[in-house]
Amino acid sequence: MNTITVLSPVPEGAEPTRPLSPRLPTLEGRAVALVGDNQQNVALYMAALEKHLMARVPGMTIIRANETSKEIIVVPPTGPTKAPYKPVGLLLDEVARHADAAIAGVGH
Repeated sequence: MNTITVLSPVPEGAEPTRPLSPRLPTLEGRAVALVGDNQQNVALYMAALEKHLMARVPGMTIIRANETSKEIIVVPPTGPTKAPYKPVGLLLDEVARHADAAIAGVGH
């Protein structure tokens, strides 16, 4: 499997508020949250990213999380997509409880 390199948007010399989480050795069998904000083209980007990841990472579960509608949809590696639901608490707290990693897509 190829490695995807992620660049940090934080300027050099900036003090991080807390350290980054360690890199996962693999996404295989993990739950990855795709968090979008419903801005222009974010849905297209997230759909393409989901398709790319699901085709290349065996056993991965996708958690679609929408900041605007506050809905979560779980897409397991096999079987049907589960019905959307709205978490009782904050959306990102729910994502943090269930996802091993998260990718945020922010439009303009």
